[in-house]
Amino acid sequence: MSDWSAKNPYSSNLTENFVLNGEGSRKETRHIVFDLGDSGLQYKAGDALGVIPRCPPELVEDVLASCGFSGDEEVDTHLGPCGLRQALTERYEIHRISKKWIEELGPRLSSGAADIEIRIVHRQRTSSRDGSVLIDWNGSGAEDDVPVGYVEIGSASDPAETLWAELTGDSKAMEDYIWSRDYIDGLADFGHIGFTPQQLVDGMDRLKPRLYSIASSPDFEPGMVHLTVAIVRYNHHDRDRAGLCTGFMADHCEVGETDIGVFMSPTRSFVLPEDRSTDIIMVGPGTGIAPFRAFLQQRQMEGDSGRNWLFFGDWTEEGSTCTATRWRHGERTV
Repeated sequence: MSDWSAKNPYSSNLTENFVLNGEGSRKETRHIVFDLGDSGLQYKAGDALGVIPRCPPELVEDVLASCGFSGDEEVDTHLGPCGLRQALTERYEIHRISKKWIEELGPRLSSGAADIEIRIVHRQRTSSRDGSVLIDWNGSGAEDDVPVGYVEIGSASDPAETLWAELTGDSKAMEDYIWSRDYIDGLADFGHIGFTPQQLVDGMDRLKPRLYSIASSPDFEPGMVHLTVAIVRYNHHDRDRAGLCTGFMADHCEVGETDIGVFMSPTRSFVLPEDRSTDIIMVGPGTGIAPFRAFLQQRQMEGDSGRNWLFFGDWTEEGSTCTATRWRHGERTV
């Protein structure tokens, strides 16, 4: 049994990475195959594969540029010191801003300086038509000595401080803000207060692995793991974005070239019945068919006599994956 884990992942490569959806689909579902090489990793149908993502390099560079950093600056992280670029790429999640990061801005938004009192002592207005003086008022500087018709419309304030107070005082506003924003958005709102490299990473969420249901039987293609992954893409605040790990696998993982950290996440309860003659009903209403592909492969490889029913949903028939299409036409190979 191997000792690969989330803290000590195996460095794998892809052997396949292609889109499964039919022409005209609004979805992007990919067939992705990982090579387990000499890892000794073992799994069964129903298990999940843990994948260690990396933040997109273009987003990392945009964050560095927003702060005027080179990326070579050293910062302390939960895994020890490293360069800022490495920290933003491999140790923190920068695709979504964190609540803690926002909350810790408070003391730096308040200058602590004494209030400044401003009084009007002179006002002059001239005609734009002939240059004649229309108003020429001189005051004493007393608080109640103001020009006729003068109305105080408010006091000067930092919009960032106002926003911070709103977010930290309203949990719903905070949730809505962080749900659709990354650190480019956060720096657009708060970046003017200035950051050191260490202040930038302090409060960021640590990078976490993502788990994906394995879509293959270990007996179908030994030494390989198949995934069927729905790629998350969306647009917020006029910028196209992608899910951290699904975007990483779709856009930044080259077949046979990119090293990707992986580990196994076994299941105890999501398993096939021991009696091979038992009928099974599998239901995936819009949640994906990956584990059921693994179950069907396993039953096919072992010659199980039990009948199989699979119910799954999709937006349209055109959006169905090639695998689902083959199943509908009664093909046995999965």
